[in-house]
Amino acid sequence: MSEHATRRPVLGDYATEIRSKNAGPFWVTMETFMKDSAGYAVAADESFLNEAVVADLYRVDAEQVQIFRIPALNVVKISFPRPVTQAGLRDRDIHAGQHHVPLAALRVPDRLTREDLVPIPEEELIFRLPTVFTDAAAERRHRKERLAGALRIFGRFGFEEGVAGHITARDPEFPDHFWVNPFGVSFKHVKVSDLLLVNHQGDVVQGRHRVNRAAFAIHAAVHAARPDAVGAAHSHSVYGRALSATGQRLEPITQDACAFYEDHGCYENYSGVADDPAEGRRIAEALGGHKAVILRNHGLLTAAGSVDAAAYWFITMERSAQAQLAAKAAGSTIQISHEEAKHTYGQVGFDLAGWFQFQPLFDQITRTDPDLFD
Repeated sequence: MSEHATRRPVLGDYATEIRSKNAGPFWVTMETFMKDSAGYAVAADESFLNEAVVADLYRVDAEQVQIFRIPALNVVKISFPRPVTQAGLRDRDIHAGQHHVPLAALRVPDRLTREDLVPIPEEELIFRLPTVFTDAAAERRHRKERLAGALRIFGRFGFEEGVAGHITARDPEFPDHFWVNPFGVSFKHVKVSDLLLVNHQGDVVQGRHRVNRAAFAIHAAVHAARPDAVGAAHSHSVYGRALSATGQRLEPITQDACAFYEDHGCYENYSGVADDPAEGRRIAEALGGHKAVILRNHGLLTAAGSVDAAAYWFITMERSAQAQLAAKAAGSTIQISHEEAKHTYGQVGFDLAGWFQFQPLFDQITRTDPDLFD
């Protein structure tokens, strides 16, 4: 591994020795012997190492910290009152021989010279790709975590409307079963342990809650018709519903909308809550091989080769609907040409692109909502 992939440097990396000792029972003295003038320049930089920094490291009064810079020797000497008197009851370093450790571990700010500007081999740069699993149990856990995370994200984006809305993940071992959010539980509160495993007859085979009948009717049909679809997402989001009520399709008026160019269908019927399996099959037929379908007077539905991509396609389709409605309310719109829209679709509309775009959102939600993994 190259030096580019190593940890951030600390003060000790620039020194031949950093040591500490008592200066009587009440004071500590530390000396940094730097390797060369460049290292000394780091240690002597008052914006990096100053009285306030030392005071913060050792919890002493900054006004009592003394720093002596000796360029002829490439040495910086630091003295300050011992935080604990030598040989006192709380003294854990009677000779002060370990006091230098926090100073040596002090992280050095990034500094660049022309010599540092060397191209890093592409294979050493971070670029995430989907995990390839060989164990069904591990893949199941992964899909459930992504599903719970996607539901939390939908909740954060305000895609809930009462108990309406559902995201599903096909089970990797039993493909005629899918995991789905429990009926009546807020998107914002769903945990991995709350998820339901449902078969294509609508029976809950794992979980404690009932399943939303519309979730069963729609998603069972989508997963049955689309063996490639691991994930599917539907909710009653505001702008998706608004667009569905106009009879419009998503138009190529923005770069993001081009992800759906000639790749979304429209279900033209509305016959109430979609809790009839026959209605689900008609929706699946309207979806066809596309990544999305607009359900007239109802909202949006997306499907993809991962939960990640299905969730992201829904999010960006909702925002593209918002942009289209806002643009048309402001005046006439300028569409991207067919050739450029097709070209852009090839750049942003493939399944891996949807998966990749979801990763920062998942990182955010797992950092703020770690309980979703329970």
